[in-house]
Amino acid sequence: MGCNQFEVAKEFSLLGGEILAIDEIHKYKNFEIELKQMHDMLDIKIIFLGSSAINIEHSKADLSRRTVLYRVN
Repeated sequence: MGCNQFEVAKEFSLLGGEILAIDEIHKYKNFEIELKQMHDMLDIKIIFLGSSAINIEHSKADLSRRTVLYRVN
């Protein structure tokens, strides 16, 4: 049985986790929507990395006001 990123983040939070780091997030379909859910519903900080994460500013879920982007060359 597979689970989505939100379910993993929720379990992490319930176990007392505070900072969740997700690498290569762009490989997960509709990652923007689940990131928005995590931000809105969980009391954790999320660090996400991915080569197309920069497109978050123009994504399906409005995360532009919820994120701080750092561009690393």
